[in-house]
Amino acid sequence: PVSDCVAVPVAINDCMLASDAADWVSFVPSSVCTAVKVEARLTFPIAHEELSITLWDIDHDMQVGTDTECAASGDEANSRRCLDVTLVPGTKYGIEVKPTGEGNCNGACAYNRYSLSVGLATPG
Repeated sequence: PVSDCVAVPVAINDCMLASDAADWVSFVPSSVCTAVKVEARLTFPIAHEELSITLWDIDHDMQVGTDTECAASGDEANSRRCLDVTLVPGTKYGIEVKPTGEGNCNGACAYNRYSLSVGLATPG
């Protein structure tokens, strides 16, 4: 059923502390889907350390996708990273949010707030 293969994006608002190596969100697309993709968007203030998102196939312990810069949004105060990857239904996936080491305020950044949006869609 389409309703099991498509999910409205869920927004997760969190904070990456300087001592955090990464934050994780995991999910399993329904095995009844013939085709499904994840659409993830990460937004964070440009005044703090840069963050990135990667997609992992947890069942096979391998990275299967990395983010790219999103199309211009007109929001000059925030950075946006996008990740769109076709998935294997029934497989457990994890999205890793982690610091890139870029723009780290010369070691003075203590945290970075972020918003992560994760949704499932049919590939187009």
